[in-house]
Amino acid sequence: MWKVLVVLVALSATAVPQLRVAAQRVRLADWLSYSLADREVLPDISDLKGRHLNTEVVLEIEISKDGDVTHAHAVKGDPALFKRSEEAALKWHCKPFVPNASPIEVVSELSFRFDKNKVQVVVPPR
Repeated sequence: MWKVLVVLVALSATAVPQLRVAAQRVRLADWLSYSLADREVLPDISDLKGRHLNTEVVLEIEISKDGDVTHAHAVKGDPALFKRSEEAALKWHCKPFVPNASPIEVVSELSFRFDKNKVQVVVPPR
């Protein structure tokens, strides 16, 4: 019985730090994460000149405590534009999100609008 108790205590002790890490990441409204952006990079469409694009690509992004975009995954739009949109999003940088005296990781969305021969960031409404 003592062996079982020791194993349970050991397992619970290792699980607690993992729960704390998961609780350290929050979802930010896209307008708020956009307002924190201090470096924006647009997808390169130089090889698509002459193609009349008309679509929006929406990405799910993760922003580190330092403000770096560490993960970008396209979730909506033209799959032919996903990779270049993800690559551009990974070059973004934001001011750290500091809700209670220490920065935390955040998850948010970022959208690019491809229209004719240009691309721009979709500025979310407040």
